[in-house]
Amino acid sequence: MAEQEVYLRFSNYIEIIILATLLLGYFYCRYKLSYWKKRGVSQFRKTNLIFGDYKNGILFRTAPGYHLAELYYEAPENVPYIGFYIFHKPRLLLKDPKIIKQILFRDSENFNDRYYAGSPQKDSFGMKNLFGLKNPVNEAANDRGVKIIDAQDLNYKYGADLIGNIALGVKTDSFKYPNSDYTKFFMSFFRGFRRMIALVTVFFIPKLVEIFSTRILFDSTYLQKVFQDSIKSREESRSKRGDYVDSIIELENDKQSPLWKFEGENLFFQSGLFFSGLESSTTTATVVLMELAQNKEYQDRAREDVKKADAEYGWIFEAFDNMKYLDLCIAEGVRLYPPVVHLDRYTCQD
Repeated sequence: MAEQEVYLRFSNYIEIIILATLLLGYFYCRYKLSYWKKRGVSQFRKTNLIFGDYKNGILFRTAPGYHLAELYYEAPENVPYIGFYIFHKPRLLLKDPKIIKQILFRDSENFNDRYYAGSPQKDSFGMKNLFGLKNPVNEAANDRGVKIIDAQDLNYKYGADLIGNIALGVKTDSFKYPNSDYTKFFMSFFRGFRRMIALVTVFFIPKLVEIFSTRILFDSTYLQKVFQDSIKSREESRSKRGDYVDSIIELENDKQSPLWKFEGENLFFQSGLFFSGLESSTTTATVVLMELAQNKEYQDRAREDVKKADAEYGWIFEAFDNMKYLDLCIAEGVRLYPPVVHLDRYTCQD
């Protein structure tokens, strides 16, 4: 009997602890989800205690951009903005064009935590030289003839080769060698379960990136080795291509600040400019090709636009700058299928 009584008391204690934990968790969630209400800002009523207002987006039941659009149309028409939550993190969904314009333009310094440090030298990253490099990577993509292609796969490989040639300073050919370590690395990074986890972490739990570093999203060990080998080879041979890598080597050999030096990983991470734009660029190119394939009249006009610019300027930067109709096609593709479905800003100061 004594043992049974002790067991019952222990069970009661466990039940009390569980109940107290649940109650504390409930009131904590309610407290966190009252951020906007306490500040007199409208917020959605049916907010999930765990996921906030973004449950379907977090669980990938709907595309994040589509879910944001649902929140936008669900909000009352007469409010300039409305508060919502991703998990327990407060966010503000803007509706008034005047406020949006003020944040993106007039007060952009207070709503932009991204900083850029560069040289006043014109074209310091060698972007114009993208069109003047020997053995351009577009040769593999310029395969004449009629056949069915995977436009997304083509553009991913083309983008990967551009990054290899420009940002990493090495010649790659993902079309001829689709099973190379370099190509397989890129294709695996932008597809699969790990990519989904990376997107969820970046957009919904960014604090984890600060705590565990970017390695939980992107294991750059292989690319860093490729990059460092390229720099070492370039320095030993004293050769120059007039490209981005040459600019990086100049930064490394220039006068360094004692607070932050261009060396090691810091050199490699300057290439993030190229990696961050790869997915949106390949997505845009893919949908534009798809639309042009379905509309031969516009396809022919775009082709003539390219031929005309090439005949007048040659295959250089100025030619691309004068492909006006092609530029309109790309702009229409972005309008129909925006690769970036929303803009987010963090305040730098109150």
